[in-house]
Amino acid sequence: MSDWMCFDEPYDKEVETFVSPPTLQKLSLESVSINMSVICVSVDRPYYCYDKPSAMCDRPVVSYRYGSYDVTSCVQQHAFYSPKPYYIPPRISEALLAHLAETHRLNDNSMTVFGDPLTCKLESIDISNSPVIESLPLLTDHVLTEICADNLINASYNHIYYVIINTKTVETLRKLSISSIKIPEDSEFDFPFPNLTHLNVSSTSVTNENFKSLSENLLMLKDLDISSTKITSLEPLVNISRTIKRFALYNVGLHDDTSTRITDLFDCCKLLNYLDLSIEPVPVNTDSQYELIELILTRVNLPLLTYFDISGLADRISINLILSFVKRHDNLAFLGLMFTPVCHDIADLRNSNERNRLRCIDVAGDANKSQIIQSMRRYISRSRYVQRSFHAWFEIANGTVNAEVVGCLVTGMELHSVKVDVQMAGSACLYNTTRRQISNKYHTSILARVANAVILAMSNFPKVVQLQRNCLLTLCNDRILKFALFSYYDASRLALEAVCNSNDVTVHRLAVAICYILAAKVTPVEMSLLGSPRYMSRLLGLLSDRLDSPPGDTVLRYTLSTLWNLTDESPSNCTAFINHGGLTLFMKILNNFQNDKFIPNKVLGLLNNIAEVQNLRHYLVKDDILPEIIKMMDCSRDDIKVSYFAVGIAAHLLLEEPNTPKGDELGRAMKGAMDSWTPQDDVMVAYRSFYPLVPLLRCTRQPEVARWAVWAIHHVCSRRPQR
Repeated sequence: MSDWMCFDEPYDKEVETFVSPPTLQKLSLESVSINMSVICVSVDRPYYCYDKPSAMCDRPVVSYRYGSYDVTSCVQQHAFYSPKPYYIPPRISEALLAHLAETHRLNDNSMTVFGDPLTCKLESIDISNSPVIESLPLLTDHVLTEICADNLINASYNHIYYVIINTKTVETLRKLSISSIKIPEDSEFDFPFPNLTHLNVSSTSVTNENFKSLSENLLMLKDLDISSTKITSLEPLVNISRTIKRFALYNVGLHDDTSTRITDLFDCCKLLNYLDLSIEPVPVNTDSQYELIELILTRVNLPLLTYFDISGLADRISINLILSFVKRHDNLAFLGLMFTPVCHDIADLRNSNERNRLRCIDVAGDANKSQIIQSMRRYISRSRYVQRSFHAWFEIANGTVNAEVVGCLVTGMELHSVKVDVQMAGSACLYNTTRRQISNKYHTSILARVANAVILAMSNFPKVVQLQRNCLLTLCNDRILKFALFSYYDASRLALEAVCNSNDVTVHRLAVAICYILAAKVTPVEMSLLGSPRYMSRLLGLLSDRLDSPPGDTVLRYTLSTLWNLTDESPSNCTAFINHGGLTLFMKILNNFQNDKFIPNKVLGLLNNIAEVQNLRHYLVKDDILPEIIKMMDCSRDDIKVSYFAVGIAAHLLLEEPNTPKGDELGRAMKGAMDSWTPQDDVMVAYRSFYPLVPLLRCTRQPEVARWAVWAIHHVCSRRPQR
């Protein structure tokens, strides 16, 4: 048995939810990706395996894409089980591949289902952030138009160029994104794709020479991202000035003496509608940076420009220069001004109705809610920007309900999971945005993402007490704990880790409250892991420190409930409880708080769990325990809970021990107690199952034993028939 928790409290249907449930396609993709090992079977197909090449070939061919290597069947391939031939359209195949990558389930094993174009045809692939490498040759049979391979964990650009891309893909490829990919020093880093229109090489080791080469070869290029590369000169831009429409060079360190030439180059790009010149924030911009941005604002004229970003570059720029630039660009729809004082001037102008033109422009900054939301949308991959946006949202929008913002907070924490400053700010914002009744405004799918985000933060920074407190505050939410789907075991384990790693009373209170609720929702195997000696010892230590606590101590009550639930149908945890001195401690608690309204129930409830374990019952017939149990059968209290649990302990003790000390006295006390009971309106206890009560129903020597079991089953079933 376990402490009763209401998991289906009435839900206010009038409360608006700001996001719909996942689509059927997304649910299907999730189901398939989780059950790949079940719904797939092994197949025999030739598999091309490569080793490190001895020499690079000029152009890849189907059989020898990575130099000289042996063709061997070294990785078992898989396909979806079907009694008949099947074909999955490219759109669905691509969606499944992207979902596997997004949920971190894409690996060399799961990739093999995409090896045959006749069953799972691919035209566009997204394998970002995945560890795939040995299965990459399987993609060579697909003719691809788009490749997204950002931040591959094990593979480099050579794997993309020499392994995935075949002679047909060279001609058909339109989009290539290889952000943060490793580029070997001996690589030529060629881009022989005549029809390529979109290229992203951000956060790579691309140099001026590479930029010159790609600008001469990619004459159809419309979209180029060279952010955070080693490029220092934009001279090659002239080669693609007639086609380029979108140009991103965030955090590119340009030469100090090129300001005038850069403005001339931009003027040549008449089709340019997107220009990102933002940089990583610095305390003070250099004179050359100030000169560059001033020249651009005063001289550059791009008639089609809709997106212009100078975040981090305008610490000395006046509002008049910004207004002048906006006036010359009628199509401007976005202006990036994060980490600049001028974003506050823009906010004042917009609020005072002095500049109607600015009302049509989305501004990214930190001056008001709309600016912060724009910053979260645009800069989610930049840790410093994300941290600043989160801090600003915490200061300005405390308690604001916004599903999009919650999504940005979660995404930012996921993308920057190793940045403790981002986690601190994000967890604080999540708490303020989802706390108490505010959580009713969100669909449970959003709350599940919130839970997963704080679980990841707790896992990465177990010793940062303030972060643990923020995460526990967010997680200790009735709607999240009772309705959202996430790893209950991971949350419980990390909460117990927080108790072990901290002496903070708030952390203790929140952590044991979370465990109290979630312990009844984990599997039996997970339950036994949560009752490890480390956790059991720490929980009992919390109780030992509170033997003299005043009535109503929440840490004491929640810890008792947690231990009660952790020992429910878990013989190993019951044994650990006894081995760590739990029985002696609980008798002291029972003696100190015998007049408390709640504590005796919890103490006797846990002793009930121990009594259910046959080889542990002898611990309960000791002289210092059995008399207390008999005394607690007295029904002089306002409710019968204490009597109910005491009789339950006695029922288990009498089950197979007819010679139990004071057995006759136990039987008489049980009968007298049950004769005085009246039906209860509320549910006193929850059962994981009725399995522990079945042996009691078969007892014929002591009719009170079976009577108590029948009373218990009837009580639960009549009060909560749905359970």
